[in-house]
Amino acid sequence: MSLPPLLKIPLLLGVAWTYQISSTPPNRPPPSSKAPAPSGSNILLRWLEPLLGISIGITWIVALSEIAVILAQHSPSSPITSGILGVLIPRETAPTLPIALAVPFTLGSLLAISGGVLRYWCYQTLGRFFTFKMRIQRDHRLITQGPYSFVRHPSYTGSLLCFIGVSICMISRGSWLRESGVAEYRVVQIVIALNMAFLALVGAGLTFRTYAEDAMMRKEFGKEWDEWARRVSYRVLPGVF
Repeated sequence: MSLPPLLKIPLLLGVAWTYQISSTPPNRPPPSSKAPAPSGSNILLRWLEPLLGISIGITWIVALSEIAVILAQHSPSSPITSGILGVLIPRETAPTLPIALAVPFTLGSLLAISGGVLRYWCYQTLGRFFTFKMRIQRDHRLITQGPYSFVRHPSYTGSLLCFIGVSICMISRGSWLRESGVAEYRVVQIVIALNMAFLALVGAGLTFRTYAEDAMMRKEFGKEWDEWARRVSYRVLPGVF
């Protein structure tokens, strides 16, 4: 079952915007903060962090391209429609291309937006203590309220949901990438594969970093952290991990 493609536009914008928010550092670590000993996950994430901007750009390009095609198909008499469809859809079936709001895209967009909102909630809850680097700051406090009362690393939960959702939105049935024929070009296939691999690596790095982060926080806060960990026993997903 598919719904009118125009309904995809706010979801596409929401997916791209929340992915940008969840992939952009809200704060820089202060120079006086203490860094733990390097771990494999931290080294991996440090290498990958400069590529976040490229991944955000790819997501916006895909979202805006699909929006342009949807609007062009909705206004076939517009003088710019043929130009848009000619550039973005190499197939001859451009006017009737089956771009639609299908169930997989809807689920993917809800995952991505929910993950982005959760991560933003974590930004607001931690305030200046939230950085993309593992650091202990001056006057650091252990935050246990808000999303941190459900799992110990809810911002990573948000990122994983967002990554999975963005991936589904890009390649699901009814999407511009899948239906237009653009993905048949080798260079596009390489870009998509690299972006998916990037998301998978960042997700794996964040998951493994929970161990190093727990060790750092336990060392810093001792009994206070132990009591919190007893109350909130799961790292990322309640009842699972």
